[in-house]
Amino acid sequence: PVEQYSHPLVLDLPFLDHPYAVFERLVSRLGARHACLLESLSGPAEAVRGSMITLAPALRIRTKGSELELAGGEAIVAPLRAALLAGGVVSDSGGTGRLHVLPGATPLDVLRVIQCQFALDLPPAAPPLFAFGFCGYFGYDVVRHLERLPATLPDDLGCPDVSLILPRAVLSFDHRGGPTRLFLHQIDG
Repeated sequence: PVEQYSHPLVLDLPFLDHPYAVFERLVSRLGARHACLLESLSGPAEAVRGSMITLAPALRIRTKGSELELAGGEAIVAPLRAALLAGGVVSDSGGTGRLHVLPGATPLDVLRVIQCQFALDLPPAAPPLFAFGFCGYFGYDVVRHLERLPATLPDDLGCPDVSLILPRAVLSFDHRGGPTRLFLHQIDG
Protein backbone atom coordinates (compact mmCIF):
# COMPACT_ATOMS: atom_id res chain seq x y z
CA PRO A 1 0.00 0.00 0.00
CA VAL A 2 0.98 3.62 -0.55
CA GLU A 3 0.90 4.69 3.10
CA GLN A 4 2.23 8.22 2.65
CA TYR A 5 -0.84 9.28 0.68
CA SER A 6 -3.36 8.20 3.32
CA HIS A 7 -2.98 11.05 5.84
CA PRO A 8 -3.48 14.41 4.12
CA LEU A 9 -3.02 17.75 5.77
CA VAL A 10 -6.52 19.33 5.75
CA LEU A 11 -6.95 23.10 5.96
CA ASP A 12 -10.25 24.97 6.10
CA LEU A 13 -9.91 28.18 4.13
CA PRO A 14 -11.84 31.44 4.28
CA PHE A 15 -14.22 32.11 1.43
CA LEU A 16 -12.39 32.19 -1.84
CA ASP A 17 -13.52 33.69 -5.11
CA HIS A 18 -15.53 31.73 -7.68
CA PRO A 19 -13.74 28.39 -8.40
CA TYR A 20 -13.02 29.36 -12.01
CA ALA A 21 -11.40 32.66 -10.94
CA VAL A 22 -9.26 30.81 -8.38
CA PHE A 23 -8.31 28.24 -11.05
CA GLU A 24 -7.31 31.01 -13.48
CA ARG A 25 -5.10 32.68 -10.87
CA LEU A 26 -3.45 29.39 -9.86
CA VAL A 27 -2.78 28.42 -13.47
CA SER A 28 -1.37 31.86 -14.32
CA ARG A 29 1.02 31.66 -11.35
CA LEU A 30 1.85 27.94 -11.30
CA GLY A 31 1.29 26.87 -14.90
CA ALA A 32 -1.48 24.75 -16.36
CA ARG A 33 0.42 21.47 -16.63
CA HIS A 34 -1.69 18.76 -15.01
CA ALA A 35 -4.14 21.19 -13.38
CA CYS A 36 -7.82 20.27 -13.43
CA LEU A 37 -11.05 22.10 -12.59
CA LEU A 38 -14.25 20.13 -12.12
CA GLU A 39 -17.31 22.35 -11.79
CA SER A 40 -20.82 21.77 -10.47
CA LEU A 41 -22.48 25.15 -10.62
CA SER A 42 -25.77 24.68 -12.41
CA GLY A 43 -28.53 22.11 -12.60
CA PRO A 44 -30.96 20.63 -10.09
CA ALA A 45 -30.25 21.65 -6.50
CA GLU A 46 -29.35 18.10 -5.48
CA ALA A 47 -26.71 17.94 -8.23
CA VAL A 48 -25.06 21.30 -7.52
CA ARG A 49 -22.80 20.20 -4.70
CA GLY A 50 -19.29 21.49 -5.22
CA SER A 51 -16.29 22.15 -7.39
CA MET A 52 -12.69 21.11 -7.10
CA ILE A 53 -9.29 22.07 -8.37
CA THR A 54 -6.48 19.53 -8.51
CA LEU A 55 -2.80 20.44 -8.79
CA ALA A 56 0.69 18.96 -8.63
CA PRO A 57 0.44 15.30 -9.61
CA ALA A 58 2.02 12.74 -7.31
CA LEU A 59 1.35 10.09 -9.96
CA ARG A 60 0.58 10.07 -13.68
CA ILE A 61 -0.94 7.01 -15.33
CA ARG A 62 -1.12 6.58 -19.09
CA THR A 63 -2.11 3.64 -21.22
CA LYS A 64 -1.86 3.31 -24.97
CA GLY A 65 -2.79 -0.06 -26.40
CA SER A 66 -1.07 -2.57 -24.11
CA GLU A 67 1.60 -0.15 -22.84
CA LEU A 68 1.29 1.26 -19.34
CA GLU A 69 3.28 4.23 -18.04
CA LEU A 70 3.49 5.11 -14.35
CA ALA A 71 5.31 8.38 -13.63
CA GLY A 72 6.01 9.85 -10.22
CA GLY A 73 8.36 9.50 -7.30
CA GLU A 74 9.74 6.10 -6.39
CA ALA A 75 7.82 6.13 -3.07
CA ILE A 76 4.55 5.92 -4.97
CA VAL A 77 5.54 4.13 -8.22
CA ALA A 78 7.45 1.19 -6.67
CA PRO A 79 4.56 -0.19 -4.53
CA LEU A 80 2.09 0.28 -7.40
CA ARG A 81 4.38 -1.47 -9.85
CA ALA A 82 4.83 -4.38 -7.41
CA ALA A 83 1.06 -4.64 -6.85
CA LEU A 84 0.34 -4.62 -10.59
CA LEU A 85 2.91 -7.36 -11.25
CA ALA A 86 1.62 -9.43 -8.30
CA GLY A 87 -1.98 -8.85 -9.41
CA GLY A 88 -1.32 -10.51 -12.75
CA VAL A 89 -2.58 -7.65 -14.91
CA VAL A 90 0.78 -6.48 -16.28
CA SER A 91 4.14 -7.90 -17.28
CA ASP A 92 7.54 -6.25 -17.04
CA SER A 93 8.68 -6.76 -20.61
CA GLY A 94 11.97 -8.45 -19.78
CA GLY A 95 13.30 -6.04 -17.16
CA THR A 96 13.21 -2.99 -19.44
CA GLY A 97 11.10 -1.04 -16.95
CA ARG A 98 8.19 -0.82 -19.39
CA LEU A 99 4.94 -2.38 -18.25
CA HIS A 100 2.50 -4.06 -20.60
CA VAL A 101 -1.12 -4.87 -19.84
CA LEU A 102 -1.53 -8.62 -20.23
CA PRO A 103 -3.94 -10.08 -22.79
CA GLY A 104 -7.38 -10.39 -21.24
CA ALA A 105 -6.77 -7.48 -18.84
CA THR A 106 -8.11 -3.98 -19.49
CA PRO A 107 -7.09 -0.49 -18.35
CA LEU A 108 -9.97 -0.74 -15.85
CA ASP A 109 -8.37 -3.86 -14.31
CA VAL A 110 -5.11 -1.91 -13.95
CA LEU A 111 -6.93 0.97 -12.24
CA ARG A 112 -8.73 -1.40 -9.84
CA VAL A 113 -5.38 -2.79 -8.66
CA ILE A 114 -3.96 0.72 -8.28
CA GLN A 115 -7.02 2.00 -6.42
CA CYS A 116 -6.78 -0.84 -3.88
CA GLN A 117 -3.31 0.39 -2.86
CA PHE A 118 -4.72 3.56 -1.33
CA ALA A 119 -6.70 4.15 1.85
CA LEU A 120 -7.63 7.62 2.99
CA ASP A 121 -7.80 8.52 6.67
CA LEU A 122 -9.86 11.70 7.05
CA PRO A 123 -11.35 13.35 10.15
CA PRO A 124 -14.91 11.93 10.49
CA ALA A 125 -16.39 15.27 11.57
CA ALA A 126 -15.70 16.87 8.23
CA PRO A 127 -16.37 14.60 5.26
CA PRO A 128 -15.13 16.35 2.12
CA LEU A 129 -16.78 16.62 -1.23
CA PHE A 130 -13.59 15.43 -2.83
CA ALA A 131 -10.30 14.76 -1.08
CA PHE A 132 -8.76 11.97 -3.09
CA GLY A 133 -9.04 10.45 -6.49
CA PHE A 134 -7.84 10.42 -10.04
CA CYS A 135 -8.51 13.22 -12.48
CA GLY A 136 -8.12 12.91 -16.24
CA TYR A 137 -9.79 11.19 -19.14
CA PHE A 138 -10.68 7.89 -20.74
CA GLY A 139 -10.34 8.17 -24.51
CA TYR A 140 -12.89 6.85 -26.94
CA ASP A 141 -10.70 3.86 -27.88
CA VAL A 142 -10.92 2.43 -24.34
CA VAL A 143 -14.12 0.83 -25.60
CA ARG A 144 -11.94 -1.50 -27.72
CA HIS A 145 -10.66 -3.03 -24.48
CA LEU A 146 -14.23 -3.77 -23.40
CA GLU A 147 -15.91 -4.81 -26.68
CA ARG A 148 -14.79 -6.39 -29.90
CA LEU A 149 -15.02 -3.60 -32.44
CA PRO A 150 -13.28 -3.23 -35.77
CA ALA A 151 -10.43 -0.72 -35.87
CA THR A 152 -11.55 1.05 -39.00
CA LEU A 153 -9.91 4.45 -38.50
CA PRO A 154 -6.17 5.05 -38.21
CA ASP A 155 -4.86 6.57 -34.98
CA ASP A 156 -3.32 9.72 -36.42
CA LEU A 157 -3.12 11.64 -33.11
CA GLY A 158 -1.51 9.01 -30.90
CA CYS A 159 -3.34 10.20 -27.78
CA PRO A 160 -3.28 7.90 -24.75
CA ASP A 161 -6.29 5.64 -24.21
CA VAL A 162 -6.27 6.63 -20.53
CA SER A 163 -4.50 9.62 -18.97
CA LEU A 164 -4.98 10.23 -15.25
CA ILE A 165 -3.25 12.09 -12.46
CA LEU A 166 -3.38 11.58 -8.72
CA PRO A 167 -2.99 15.09 -7.29
CA ARG A 168 -0.90 16.17 -4.33
CA ALA A 169 -3.19 19.15 -3.77
CA VAL A 170 -6.99 19.26 -3.95
CA LEU A 171 -8.95 22.46 -3.35
CA SER A 172 -12.57 21.51 -2.62
CA PHE A 173 -15.40 24.09 -2.79
CA ASP A 174 -18.73 23.31 -1.11
CA HIS A 175 -21.53 25.20 -2.90
CA ARG A 176 -24.02 24.44 -0.14
CA GLY A 177 -22.36 26.67 2.45
CA GLY A 178 -19.71 24.29 3.75
CA PRO A 179 -16.08 25.26 4.03
CA THR A 180 -13.59 25.44 1.23
CA ARG A 181 -10.91 22.88 2.06
CA LEU A 182 -7.37 22.33 0.90
CA PHE A 183 -6.10 18.74 1.06
CA LEU A 184 -2.32 18.37 0.82
CA HIS A 185 -1.14 14.82 0.26
CA GLN A 186 2.47 14.45 1.34
CA ILE A 187 4.32 12.09 -0.99
CA ASP A 188 8.06 11.84 -1.42
CA GLY A 189 9.38 12.29 -4.95
